[in-house]
Amino acid sequence: MTPAEVVKAWKAHLPEFMPANSRFYPPVTGIRPGEVVLINANLPGVPTPVSTGVMVAQIQSLARANDPIYEFGFRFLGGSRQQERIWRHVLARLAAHFGVTGEAHMQKVCVDSRLQWSQARNVWHNALIRTAINTPARMARNLFGRL
Repeated sequence: MTPAEVVKAWKAHLPEFMPANSRFYPPVTGIRPGEVVLINANLPGVPTPVSTGVMVAQIQSLARANDPIYEFGFRFLGGSRQQERIWRHVLARLAAHFGVTGEAHMQKVCVDSRLQWSQARNVWHNALIRTAINTPARMARNLFGRL
């Protein structure tokens, strides 16, 4: 197989490669370069499949939450570990798609360790916060609306 064939299969089957408990909804137009993550086959500095018979596939994910509350959860409550499990699963399923078994190796690099306090205004759009605020009001309306 060629690197282009690997990437084509990856893009075509990404939702199927995701773990069952993970949701991924690609756009109807398909996955375009740079929209999800950087996916590579045959990396620079790695011997080519032609010379070694080995294909290398890689995911580079730059993830960052859009407000300090989600960022706290992503960093300290397991969000980043969950994302790492998802991408390892995707790589294993991609390999299995081509009849290959193996283990994904990970190299984790923190590009920016600063919290994004400048994005604090986004807390207003945080679904967790909105649910916490609206649920009691909705419950009261439902309860008193029935009397």
